[in-house]
Amino acid sequence: MIIRETDTGNWLGWSGSTWVPLAGGGGGGGGGYVPVKGEWRATTDQSIPNNTNTPLAYGTEVIASAVVTRNTFGVGHSFTLGEDGCYAISGIGRFAAGAAGTRFVGLYNTADTTTWAADSNDGGPGASLPYVGC
Repeated sequence: MIIRETDTGNWLGWSGSTWVPLAGGGGGGGGGYVPVKGEWRATTDQSIPNNTNTPLAYGTEVIASAVVTRNTFGVGHSFTLGEDGCYAISGIGRFAAGAAGTRFVGLYNTADTTTWAADSNDGGPGASLPYVGC
């Protein structure tokens, strides 16, 4: 969950246990936070098996980022965060209703061994991932 405080202008994200600052508006003593912007999207449908992890491909750069780098990772892409800080990350996977097995969207470390966040849906129509972490 991400909110904007109307009294301070600060953007905050829920980390699962506390609110963390993401970006500031500068009002009411707030500010000082610089948002890192970057957005990438898939360009075509992708084949996602129901029995193994499959990195998604984000073929279109919508908003370039000076601190987030998109890298080739297997059949898809990974992202390298080049600065310490708080990040709000989201992802959506859509698939046909009635598909066999479980599909999920997950956020993994570089070794592809630790899931920081995931959402799943058996049979469709999709899964979404909102994640805030520092």
